[in-house]
Amino acid sequence: GPTREATSTALACRRAGGMSCMQMSVGSGSSGTSGSPGEAQARKARVSLFALAEAGRLDELKSALDAEPGRVNELHTVSMSSALMVAAGDGNLPMVNALLSTKDIDVNLANSEGITACHVAAANGRKKALRALVERGADVNKQSNEGNTPLYWASFNGHESMALLLLSLGVLAEIPGAEVQPEAIARFYGHTKLADYLRAVIDAGGYAA
Repeated sequence: GPTREATSTALACRRAGGMSCMQMSVGSGSSGTSGSPGEAQARKARVSLFALAEAGRLDELKSALDAEPGRVNELHTVSMSSALMVAAGDGNLPMVNALLSTKDIDVNLANSEGITACHVAAANGRKKALRALVERGADVNKQSNEGNTPLYWASFNGHESMALLLLSLGVLAEIPGAEVQPEAIARFYGHTKLADYLRAVIDAGGYAA
């Protein structure tokens, strides 16, 4: 049957092996490099932006970005998630906006599975977060490594209002080259009303407001 991208915590877990992501994230937000003992200690003490976002620590995240704005696109090495992915998935709009206001933010940053913040917002039904991402240029038709778009993930989880929002923003109801289409995944998981609506959109040749 249909499958989902591996086990990316961007889409699913907030815990691993009984240890919180905050605990896992201390000092692990960027790759380790050699240096002086003082530099090594500073890296060890630095909490990743992912961990701050996961804990909802907005003021600390802002301070970290003020000090090192270039960190805004870092991917946590364990979870494969960025701070923006976490904030979007949680629907934490103040944190989403703080990250989006950072000069060098890559709104379409993808992890190793091709998952972006837009995918995560859609998977969790976070419409306000998704709108904020789109206003900054997020690609709502972005395909993951397995060919899945944000609409696929909204359909996977049965988020009807999110699917309607995505369609109104120009998302394709049928994904070119995808092994499993949004309609099929919605129907597979029992979201019949949504699946029927997607079929009607496809048969009509596209979404009409």
